[in-house]
Amino acid sequence: MKILVLEDNEYRIKTFRKIFNKVAQPTLFFVDNVKNAKEIYKKFKPFDFIFLDHDLDNRIMVNSKEENTGYQFVKYIIKDQPKGEIIVHSLNVVGANRMVKEFHMNGIECKYIPFYFLEESILGKKYEASRSK
Repeated sequence: MKILVLEDNEYRIKTFRKIFNKVAQPTLFFVDNVKNAKEIYKKFKPFDFIFLDHDLDNRIMVNSKEENTGYQFVKYIIKDQPKGEIIVHSLNVVGANRMVKEFHMNGIECKYIPFYFLEESILGKKYEASRSK
């Protein structure tokens, strides 16, 4: 399982590692800026999961038009019609909604799950999958 995580916050990165170590032994790609995200995406696609934060550079409530935002990465990957599950986890609701809308307008499924609900959502899926076996 390959997972790309666009995230710049160390606490959140540690949390992602903790969550996924409970679920599986995935290959995790953590990137903290759009430039590196584009390089990793291009080199290792497709991904089973893509998790996207909007606000980068340790800033909050960033304008989507700025160069180093999750929204700018979305504009890059929609051209490729990415496969796998895409989850926007930003706490910037305005930016997150803009990202989700961009995916949906281009016919790509995407979910918005605020960061603090990710663990419950991901581990809940694991539980549901194990019950269906």
